[in-house]
Amino acid sequence: MEFDVKYREAEDRWHREANVLKQECSSQNNTIMALQDEVDATKRALRRAAHDLEAATIKTDLLQQECRRHDAAMRTLLEEKDALATQVHDGQATVGHWKAELDGIQHRFQAQMDARDAQRDAAHAAELQRVQDKHTALQESTAELQRLVTSLTEEDDALVQRVERWLRCRIACTNRIDGSRRLVGLDESGATAIDMDGISGLKVAKAIAAALQQLDEASVQRELQEAVLHQTIARLNVEITGHLETIDQLQQDKRDLIQSQCSDSEVGTSFWRPARSRRRQVLAMDTFEQVVKAEFETMKRAFEVKAKHAIDQMEAQEKLHFKQVQDLVRKHQEDRMVQELKAKKVAHDLRILQERCKLLEANP
Repeated sequence: MEFDVKYREAEDRWHREANVLKQECSSQNNTIMALQDEVDATKRALRRAAHDLEAATIKTDLLQQECRRHDAAMRTLLEEKDALATQVHDGQATVGHWKAELDGIQHRFQAQMDARDAQRDAAHAAELQRVQDKHTALQESTAELQRLVTSLTEEDDALVQRVERWLRCRIACTNRIDGSRRLVGLDESGATAIDMDGISGLKVAKAIAAALQQLDEASVQRELQEAVLHQTIARLNVEITGHLETIDQLQQDKRDLIQSQCSDSEVGTSFWRPARSRRRQVLAMDTFEQVVKAEFETMKRAFEVKAKHAIDQMEAQEKLHFKQVQDLVRKHQEDRMVQELKAKKVAHDLRILQERCKLLEANP
């Protein structure tokens, strides 16, 4: 009896333990089913993650290809930039060379102009000195002419005085001859005296005739000398008038030359009338040289404007190109950062899934 009771108690206990075990088994089965569901879900998540990883890998490959294309484009752009920089440097070197050439041409032209101006100034100075010397000589000849006129006037006055003196002497002799003729018929002594007076009167008359002849000859010579003197005076007056006009013209030319040297303008009237054609040629040469110089200046300014415009255009193109390159690089860096963030996120999700799988495999 006691054994049966113990057996029944043990059997009841075993039944209770079996029920408990059954319940635990059912709960374990439920847990296993739940874990299996979780494993299936994890596998599906892993497949999705693998699919996402494959897509991310493809995207990463595409991004790497895009990066390589961007790198190639960057290298191309950098090469183009270097080529443009080389072209700009060559252009600047060419511009510098042409500027140096133009400066050399301008310096040579200025040296030629300075030499020509120096030669012209030296010629003008020599011409002016020669004219001044001639003016001095003319003044000296004018002074000599005035002295000659003064001496001739004095000689003329002396001749007039001599003529007046001879005329008074002739009148006195004539009166004495008339008195002697009225005393004809007197006594012998008187006749002798009259003869003596007549002889002395004849001598005086001969002397007067000789003096009158000399006076006539002197008058003729004086008239000839006066005629020659008047001709000489007229010729000298003409020459002096011409020289005075020339001197006035030279003074005017000197003033014009001084004004032209001060204001660097054209030279005025020439020194001598026969040299006007040469002066016109010189003025024409000056005008031609000024025109050539103006053309050189215009060409230089036009070349400098063109060079500056080309440099500005090349700098603008280089700035635009550099801005485009910077925009492409910035866009590429932004895309690359976005793709890197996406890849990091996918890798983080994969690590989390792998850890979960390891945990599930460690706890079946």
